[in-house]
Amino acid sequence: MAFRHYGELCTVLAMRGGLRLGDVFVPGSRRYADPGTYLFTPEQWEGRQAEFCQLVRKPPGAAEGRSGR
Repeated sequence: MAFRHYGELCTVLAMRGGLRLGDVFVPGSRRYADPGTYLFTPEQWEGRQAEFCQLVRKPPGAAEGRSGR
């Protein structure tokens, strides 16, 4: 195929753009890892939620936060 190199170049450029935007993740990479892996698991958050809410002076429940407006 005469235009194979153009297709490969388009693929490489699309992958580079996806990595930069965070649409593509690379397993094992620190720079291009899934951002969700940096978040607390629900079990970890349970133990830290009260302390965090106290630090930011916000109630732990969403309904409580709305009524405090």
